[in-house]
Amino acid sequence: EYGNINLVQILLIYGASIDNYMPIHMAVKSGNVDIIQLLFKYHIQLTLTNLYGETPLHIACKYNRIDILQVLINYQNENLDLEVKDYQGYTPLLTASYFDHQDCMRILLINNANITAIDKYGKTILHICIERHCQNALKNCLQWIKEDVRNYKMFIKSDRHGNTILHAGI
Repeated sequence: EYGNINLVQILLIYGASIDNYMPIHMAVKSGNVDIIQLLFKYHIQLTLTNLYGETPLHIACKYNRIDILQVLINYQNENLDLEVKDYQGYTPLLTASYFDHQDCMRILLINNANITAIDKYGKTILHICIERHCQNALKNCLQWIKEDVRNYKMFIKSDRHGNTILHAGI
């Protein structure tokens, strides 16, 4: 039975492993806050990755689990790495932008996620939003970018293939 907190608690009491990616990743994907909080009591590591290199933060952003994302950030605020990259070089912020999940993006940016992060191909958040036709996410990014003049270099940044955001938009 999925989402049965009593069953999960019994398994944890009897020593079920929490060190592979499945328990926390599945709880985040399903949006089950109670199971996530139970896993916290057993000192689950939020740095655990799945076979794609995704942490629970990536999963929360991928499935637009806004409430879960906030719980994860609040749980390990000081020790949480918002810049951790999956195997594609995506940070949780880049993952949220890829799926056009603006609320996740906003939460990450409020918590000082790096808007200038690039993936393994040198693509910025602007490249990703434009290529994926994520217009709402793009509008929000532009609002965040304009707040700091140092971010303006993103408008001329080329990816590894020499493509700027203008190329991505054509």
